[in-house]
Amino acid sequence: MLGELAGVLAIAGTFAIPVVAIVMGLVTVMRRNKNQRILREKLIESKADIEFARLMLEEQQKPEEGTIRYSTLRWGMTLLGAGLGAIISYQFSMVVNVWMISTMLGAGVGLLAAFATEWKLKNRK
Repeated sequence: MLGELAGVLAIAGTFAIPVVAIVMGLVTVMRRNKNQRILREKLIESKADIEFARLMLEEQQKPEEGTIRYSTLRWGMTLLGAGLGAIISYQFSMVVNVWMISTMLGAGVGLLAAFATEWKLKNRK
């Protein structure tokens, strides 16, 4: 019974994760476009200087310094930690609760390692 349920959940998760990722990506793009349109309308209503308007639009489109730069590091370290936690729990016990807890702890350790690495890289500059 538990094996069949795990199989069904694995298949559902396999199909659900990409669908959720695509939908959330589309929602993000639509919100960004809406915010840009609202900003342009407000700049037109306030009759702002052309150079000021251009600077405001360019500033809004720039991502923050560390947001994109270290996102791959964060994801990689988190997934590596989660994988190591899952492997360790699989080697020592087959209890589902212990497996989930050790996977979450591994992901947390991965995030801490990513934070420490990112902090050292930022302080090096």
